[in-house]
Amino acid sequence: MTDASTKAIVFDLGNVLLEFDFQIAATNLARHAEASPGIILKEINQTPLLHAFERGQISQQHFFETVAESCSYREDFNTFCNDFSDIFSEIEPMVAFHRSLKEKSIQTAIFSNTNEMAVEYIRKNFSFLTEFDTLCLSYEHGAMKPDLSIYHTVESLLGREPGKLCFIDDRRENVEAANSLGWYGLIHKDPCQTVEAVQGWLGS
Repeated sequence: MTDASTKAIVFDLGNVLLEFDFQIAATNLARHAEASPGIILKEINQTPLLHAFERGQISQQHFFETVAESCSYREDFNTFCNDFSDIFSEIEPMVAFHRSLKEKSIQTAIFSNTNEMAVEYIRKNFSFLTEFDTLCLSYEHGAMKPDLSIYHTVESLLGREPGKLCFIDDRRENVEAANSLGWYGLIHKDPCQTVEAVQGWLGS
């Protein structure tokens, strides 16, 4: 049996700790734009523009100006930030599970494809972000999952070898990348199943 204190649990953010929906952002933005929610969704949901933003290749201002121009958005930058980012709700069982891990002094990290605008909103509205030992956010490192380079960044940040890392993510390709490096990867679908699997791994 391995000492659980030598291991670390790595959480994805979206759809693991926070539910999110770009359709909400599109609807929010459309209230201040000439374009319809459907048109706006095509501009902001998993597009090359969004991915450039989430790799830190473009600034918040550039992202705002590009979307505002293409969708005829009429409000200012601060309103845009709120319209774009007010799309999250806490997945309470997973946040509670993380807190139970910290009570046992188990090292934890967030590993997320995300952008500066969203993270600023999350920091203001969800206190759990400060409870993790480290954050590996795509826009700060110029790479996104499943690019293996950013997984190595997580290993360095945590100071853990691959066999000591458990990774929870809702996307299969991201988990498969982790598994290919020797991490223990879990495709998150249900909090109860995920908690049971992680606890089993910690006790193995």
